Amino acid sequence: AYTGPLLLAPAMNSDMWAKAAVQRNIAILKDDGVHLVGPGTGWLSCRQMGAGRMAEPAEIIDAIGELLPSGSQ
Repeated sequence: AYTGPLLLAPAMNSDMWAKAAVQRNIAILKDDGVHLVGPGTGWLSCRQMGAGRMAEPAEIIDAIGELLPSGSQ
């Protein structure tokens, strides 16, 4: 029933992020008005380098600030 903005910060392994099903689902979420921040590229928890790294906390905070009404910050 929530009607406000929804922000997701996906994070996963590069192979997972590259899956067609994940990309289809991300496209659907975006089409539904969901906002995304990241994922970034860099070292992952699986000790590989690549896309799927969670956005930095400062990036997430900035994205939240952009979505909130100006009086809510």
